[in-house]
Amino acid sequence: KIGKYDFRMNETTNDKEITAVEFEVAVPMEGNKLSLNKNSFAPGEQIILNFTASPLLPQNTWIGLIPAHVAHGSTKRNNQHDSTYQTVYGKASGQMKFTAPRDPGKYTFRMNETTNDKEVASVTFTVSKR
Repeated sequence: KIGKYDFRMNETTNDKEITAVEFEVAVPMEGNKLSLNKNSFAPGEQIILNFTASPLLPQNTWIGLIPAHVAHGSTKRNNQHDSTYQTVYGKASGQMKFTAPRDPGKYTFRMNETTNDKEVASVTFTVSKR
C-alpha cells in the first residue's frame, strides 16, 4: 500500500535504535502513457489505442472508455462510468482495439491502477458524425 515507511536497526543489549532510513511507496505515475493516431472518430469506428505502462503497476491494471465529463483521478469512479475496458496484464506496452461509442461527444481512455485507487494516464478523443 502507498505510504511512508522506514527500516530501523536496533541494538538489543542497550535497547537503542542505532540508525533508520525512511522511504515512500507511491503509485508509479511516470512511464504511463496512452495515445491515439487521431483524435476524432465516427460512431462505431474501430479505435487503436497505444499504451505504455510502468512495470511497477499491478497485473490487473486496466484501461477503460469513460465519458470526458466524469471527474479524473479515481479508479473506483472510473469503474462506475466505463462503457468497456481491457486489462493490461502486466505488459509494458502494446495496442488495444476498441469501438467508438455510438453517441457523439467527448470521451477518454483512462489507465487505472487498482491497488491504490489511482488513475495513472488518460487521453481524450471526440466521436462525431461525419
